[in-house]
Amino acid sequence: MKLLFDFLIKHVATILFIILEMVAVALLYNRNDFSRTVIARNTLTVQSHLASVGSGIAEYFYLKETNRQLSEDNARLNEKLAMLNAVFDSLRCDSVVNSLPPANVDYTPARIIFQSINGNNNYVIINKGSDDGISEDMGVVANGCAYGVVGNVARHYAVVLPLINTSVKVSAKIESNAQLGLVVWEGGRKDRITLNELPTHVHPQAGDSIFTSSFSSIFPENVLIGSVSNAKSNHVEEFSHIIVNLAVDYATIHYVAVIRNGNKEEYNALVEDMESQISNTVKP
Repeated sequence: MKLLFDFLIKHVATILFIILEMVAVALLYNRNDFSRTVIARNTLTVQSHLASVGSGIAEYFYLKETNRQLSEDNARLNEKLAMLNAVFDSLRCDSVVNSLPPANVDYTPARIIFQSINGNNNYVIINKGSDDGISEDMGVVANGCAYGVVGNVARHYAVVLPLINTSVKVSAKIESNAQLGLVVWEGGRKDRITLNELPTHVHPQAGDSIFTSSFSSIFPENVLIGSVSNAKSNHVEEFSHIIVNLAVDYATIHYVAVIRNGNKEEYNALVEDMESQISNTVKP
């Protein structure tokens, strides 16, 4: 209490001045219409400005939640797009198979919490892991485009190897002629990748889209990888290298979606069984 009295005594002049100013403003407001209008208008301006600042601060703190919601919405849209693509593909087949159900694929949204993309063995870490249904060799997309493949997985986190990692190889096709190849990053620029294993008679045009093929259980078919930049042929080895401009800008991506292919285990088991049978057949 003594400290309070000491404070009041020390600042009595300032306190008295503020009180008198408030009384003067109140008298001016009540006795003069013009002054009342000016004060009201200025008060409204100050209140509006404070409200705007407050709204901006609130929006800033809600950005994280907004981004999370947008990421989840994007994952749901990707899932619906995959289902629609499967239905469209079935409609192009014979009527006997028109009743085939859409591919058993769903998407889990995730946020990138760390990334290392300045070397050859690039990787990123996402905030989803085995507890969220993530496992190794799952495909990862960003904004509907191929991003990378899941590597190591922990309970709450997972390592994703982007397409700009020299160890990642993905089966792909050229949209204009459906020619199959394998996309591989050979180092260097982070916005380009190479489509290999193409015969030299294949002549893609600049701008042709490159999509994932159906020859993989990692990605669904027709996920955009990028577009053709240019091609160069090696007539000695009879293959072409096609430079592809990636659809994903790795420096600006913060949210991704992990693809779960419900038919993956069945597909891989069938392939392994066939390879085993072939291997046993060719033994002397």
